[in-house]
Amino acid sequence: MMLTPAEIAELTALMRANGVESLDISEGEASIRLVAAPGVVAPPSSFALSPGVGHLITERAPGEPFAAPGAGIQAGDILGLIAAGLVRRPVIAPSAGVLGRALLEPGALAGFGTPLFELSPYHNDPAQAGPEDA
Repeated sequence: MMLTPAEIAELTALMRANGVESLDISEGEASIRLVAAPGVVAPPSSFALSPGVGHLITERAPGEPFAAPGAGIQAGDILGLIAAGLVRRPVIAPSAGVLGRALLEPGALAGFGTPLFELSPYHNDPAQAGPEDA
């Protein structure tokens, strides 16, 4: 059994969101145990998912990301692209919030529906979000 970093991140986020402290997964002789740090409560998160199969592109041009981790984003913002040959599909933010880290390295191959970016909700009303929320 092999879990990808994206799968581990998704399981960990789901554990925290549902108050699960530890999770044991085993298949044959292989096993993994995920443990959430005690007392750590993360805000509910959502994920921007891959719109298809292809390679993740996170920059418009070298050194110019579509959106940087920690930035405030709105639903519908383009966070990156999935490239398959000459076809480019936008990775769209499903909701407003604060952009977390990319769950895949730039250039990595993603499958349809693969979580690509973690999104956290604003701490305040998004209409009143300021630099401290971005």
